[in-house]
Amino acid sequence: MGACYPNVHPEMTDYKADMQNLKRKVDEGVDVLLTQSIFCSKIFCEFVKNCRNEGINVPIIPGIYIPYTYEELKAIIRTTQVSVPTELARQYKEVSKDKEKFQELSLNSTKTMIQEIQDHCIDHIPGYHFFSMNNMTMINKLLKVINFSDV
Repeated sequence: MGACYPNVHPEMTDYKADMQNLKRKVDEGVDVLLTQSIFCSKIFCEFVKNCRNEGINVPIIPGIYIPYTYEELKAIIRTTQVSVPTELARQYKEVSKDKEKFQELSLNSTKTMIQEIQDHCIDHIPGYHFFSMNNMTMINKLLKVINFSDV
C-alpha cells in the first residue's frame, strides 16, 4: 500500500512531478493507493482520472476525515497541507463556534462527497479509509446516516 495526495504532495514541485513519483511507486510494486484526506469529490475524481491516464491502474482508496471541531480541522490542514474547497472552508468557519452546527455541516458535507464520488468517478471505488484521529464519534454518526451498500 502506498500513500498519495490528490492535490500535490507538499514536498513536490508540481502536479506532473508528483504524478511521475506516484507512477514510480506503483511500478516498483505498490498495489493499492491510499489518499491523504480529501474534502472534494471533484479533486478526487480528477486525480483518479489523471492516474489512469498516466498508466496507474491500481485501486485508489480515498482517505476520509470528518472534522469533529474547527480547531481539529485547522490542525489537520496545517499538518497535512491538504486543501478544503473555499466555499466549504467558509462554511466551516461560519459555524466554528457552534459544535452542533459544525458537526452537522461536517457530516453532511462528507456524506455528499462520498455520494458524488460514487456517482461521478470513472472507477468503482473499492472502499474508503476513515481517519479517526482517535475519535470515532463522527465516523459512527456517518455510518448511521449512509448506507454503503447503496453507494
